[in-house]
Amino acid sequence: SGLDEARRILLRTGINRIHDIANTLLNSYRKNTTDHNQIAPIHVQSLVENIISEKRVQYRHCNGIEMVNRIIGSTYNVFIEGKSSELKTCFSNLINNSVEAITPQRGRIILEIEANNNTVTLNIIDTGPGIPADILNQIGQRGYSFGKKEGNGLGVFHAKDVIERLNGTFKIHSSQESGTKIILSIPQIRAPEWFANTLTLTPFSDIA
Repeated sequence: SGLDEARRILLRTGINRIHDIANTLLNSYRKNTTDHNQIAPIHVQSLVENIISEKRVQYRHCNGIEMVNRIIGSTYNVFIEGKSSELKTCFSNLINNSVEAITPQRGRIILEIEANNNTVTLNIIDTGPGIPADILNQIGQRGYSFGKKEGNGLGVFHAKDVIERLNGTFKIHSSQESGTKIILSIPQIRAPEWFANTLTLTPFSDIA
């Protein structure tokens, strides 16, 4: 009760993330159908907004880093199918990489959502120093790390694996002049029946 709101948010989301990671690791060693039971529709906009809110709190001490959520077009009713825990870990690791690439300089990280042609594209863009062209093709290989003394290369490898298992694509564009852009493209699914595509309010409506 003595914690301020920012610390409560960080603590709550951190506990949830630990729970998610534990479940992901446990399920990765199970060779039965229980692994598939966790696959469910995921509301993309909510997923991204939750992650970027958590990261803003986590990196609130990094005054030189701005995090922006940019929506292109209409994504309100856009869903994908997958495991929420895996996708949260995937995006979290990629954002952490962007923060480390920028720090201790000033810069911006943009999470961009765009939906068209039955595909959802999520771009993670940073204004860091970029990745040299001669090693760009090695990024995403198991065990290969760039720019981090204690990096193990598993974060990008895991993210690429998660996206490709969803029949999506994982691409990296980078320039030492403009920074790095990670492009994640994932197939859309139909919005579930419980989801309200529209909300109609009449004058003097009561909202509980």
